[in-house]
Amino acid sequence: MVEGVEDFGTHRPEELRDLARAVRRLNHLTMLGVFSAEETAVLTKDVEALTKKMEALKGEDDFKPYRGRPSFEKPPEQLAIELDDMFPYDAISGDFNPLSLPMTFAWEPPRAKGFANFSSLYQGPPRCVHGGFIAAYFDQIMTVANAMNQTFGPTVRLTTKYRKPTPLNEDIVFEAWIDRVENRKIYTNAELYHGDTLTAEAEGLFIQLQVDEINQMLPEEK
Repeated sequence: MVEGVEDFGTHRPEELRDLARAVRRLNHLTMLGVFSAEETAVLTKDVEALTKKMEALKGEDDFKPYRGRPSFEKPPEQLAIELDDMFPYDAISGDFNPLSLPMTFAWEPPRAKGFANFSSLYQGPPRCVHGGFIAAYFDQIMTVANAMNQTFGPTVRLTTKYRKPTPLNEDIVFEAWIDRVENRKIYTNAELYHGDTLTAEAEGLFIQLQVDEINQMLPEEK
């Protein structure tokens, strides 16, 4: 059993549901980012104090995101902006988004690799990563592979095949590479490994667009 995670059907106090709702509100307010630097520093200390209190009550911390590899390598000169700068609030890999579990990226031509370690926060079946998160992180690592090859564009289709359960609290590696490009269509493949075990694989279709075309697709700010 995963530390701190009970199997389905086990009773949990209503107070825990209230705590989860409060944390969701905290996450939402964190994303708004309307606080000054001074206010943010004070709030961070308050949250850290509460976190340490909860860790002391629990006895240990099972949140251990993978940090064993260097951060995203410097892109080619033609790609003038870092991934974190492009998507700082991204729900999958944004460092400014409390929902995300940022992957550590590496570029090993012709493959982009993403290293992660999903805590119990991302549980699907007991002791396993939820398949929806796996699909979302596949989409992200394939986008990185496309970007490193200077082919940009939104996802049109993503097909995921789940081979084996992907365990929580274990180091896992996503790999993605471009299979082929046909006119504006980009066909990208990806695999997920736990050690030497292939746990899932994916195929994605992307449409290459220019930056101004992408901007036109985005909803206007209100």
